[in-house]
Amino acid sequence: MIFKGLVIQTSDASYSGKSGRVERFQITCLDASPVKLKNTVDVVIPQSEVAKLPQGDLTMKEVTFDVLDIEVFNGRVRMPAHVAVVPAVAMK
Repeated sequence: MIFKGLVIQTSDASYSGKSGRVERFQITCLDASPVKLKNTVDVVIPQSEVAKLPQGDLTMKEVTFDVLDIEVFNGRVRMPAHVAVVPAVAMK
């Protein structure tokens, strides 16, 4: 599933698991689609995908994600995802 989010906050979400350190990055977003969710959504991506995000401050930038799953964690929606590769629009 594709999710377009308007970034309002970013944070490191890494943790130590049984198999060692799991590097993750959390992006809190507002829904940027025409049919908007009422609450914010936490999108969690692997730390290795941070380089695919737009450069500079992400606050109030729209980012597209390829969602792997939808979870509810402590009353919040959390979506493990990858940064979606959006094809460039051809200029006429």
